[in-house]
Amino acid sequence: MKNSLFHVSSVYSGHRYFLSSKLNTIEVKFAASTCALYGGYLVEINSYNEMKFLKNFLSAYPDYTLVLTGGNDEGIEGHWFNRYSGTSMAYLNWAGGEPNEGRGANCLYLWRERSMQMCDNACYLTSTSFNLGYLCKIPA
Repeated sequence: MKNSLFHVSSVYSGHRYFLSSKLNTIEVKFAASTCALYGGYLVEINSYNEMKFLKNFLSAYPDYTLVLTGGNDEGIEGHWFNRYSGTSMAYLNWAGGEPNEGRGANCLYLWRERSMQMCDNACYLTSTSFNLGYLCKIPA
């Protein structure tokens, strides 16, 4: 069943990455719970090399506009944390002009239009004009 709900990456540093099927609505708690159901968590991007691997993986799925990660600034505006581990984000690769949405945009996404660089947006997001997804990180 997992393979019908996700696109699965090769192994990188002891993990596989699971990209959800395309969605029109995304909600961070649902996404995090789904990742946990499969033994993982919303991706925490820890390095340039991991980001490079993810960009390569996501390049095979060009229909996604925004992909939700585990980064958030829900606790302290402007201080980005990893949702699962609770640690400060060690690696940030913001698109130009980002983050820019302020208090209403507390979740971190990878944005196709900006070469999958990071942007902030709402943790509950609906769109009829583009596809959304979320990315789980699961031990291999």
